[in-house]
Amino acid sequence: MAAYDSGRSANFEREAFTDKYLDEVLDSADKPFDGRGWWREQEEPWQTLACCRELAAALRHRNPHTGELDPADYVSFFPVHQDGSCNGLQHYAAMGRDERGAVSVSLRDCERPRDVYGDVAEVVGEAYLSLTVLL
Repeated sequence: MAAYDSGRSANFEREAFTDKYLDEVLDSADKPFDGRGWWREQEEPWQTLACCRELAAALRHRNPHTGELDPADYVSFFPVHQDGSCNGLQHYAAMGRDERGAVSVSLRDCERPRDVYGDVAEVVGEAYLSLTVLL
């Protein structure tokens, strides 16, 4: 739901986004065509609507044994597109047990997803600056 930033937010930021827009999410799920239409304003409206409906179903799910609300018990079959962070480099980092590389390609837990290309640009920039000092 909260991956509107290309997946670069920390989990707590994603949770805050969802909390902030939960009324819109539920309105979209319950009244997609005669409600406020928040889902239609999003970059991927149909995916957003599907996600709103799934989240609403999960939040309203009742445990069949206790009758209590139990979103954690909800079994979702919602398709989620998950792209790796430079998959080839993930394999190299794992095979070489490269801790720094594993962090750069999001194989290690981090507060927010990493950007290996940004990390490489930073190293190259530092190397370039060190060369200019020598000139």
